[in-house]
Amino acid sequence: MKIMNLFKSKNTKKVLSMSEILNGKDLDHPNVVYMATVIVGEYGAVLEKTSKLIFGASEKLLPYPKPTIQDAIELLLNIFNNQSSWRNFAKKYPDVASGIITNEYYRALRTGFMDLARFIPGEEANLCEKAAHMMNDLENQGKSVDDVIDKIRSPWFEEVIQINRRIAEDSSLRLKKLQDKYGKEDVIFTK
Repeated sequence: MKIMNLFKSKNTKKVLSMSEILNGKDLDHPNVVYMATVIVGEYGAVLEKTSKLIFGASEKLLPYPKPTIQDAIELLLNIFNNQSSWRNFAKKYPDVASGIITNEYYRALRTGFMDLARFIPGEEANLCEKAAHMMNDLENQGKSVDDVIDKIRSPWFEEVIQINRRIAEDSSLRLKKLQDKYGKEDVIFTK
């Protein structure tokens, strides 16, 4: 069953940003969880579509701004990282909870948080996509490294390497933030 099918509310009020919700008091309300899971779900679909873009992808491909996606992920991680909160939520909303309060979903949230680093602005993304296509062509068309050695030595590819280093640094900082805030281990969900 898809996450979207778990949420059938006709009176969901549109909120301007996740940061407005995070300042609220009823973080485990089903409409708040619904909004966060919709945002994360749409982001997950983009992650699947961009998985072959190994060097980076355009921020324009994201369904929401990076801060909104990050806020949605953090809201869910906060709920799930507090045993009392997720147990109360599971008691109040068992159908919703059964689809999202799992170790697999929790790990996906953490991975998705780090993967936000891959989404970069305009021209940098174009260079990274060009490099990814070149590498895929090398692999899929049986070309040797000699066939693309000139491209790899070109200034634009060196720029891709620099961009990729920045992405790796951002991803590492995101991992550190996750570990500092939520620990190194997965939450173990039990019934």
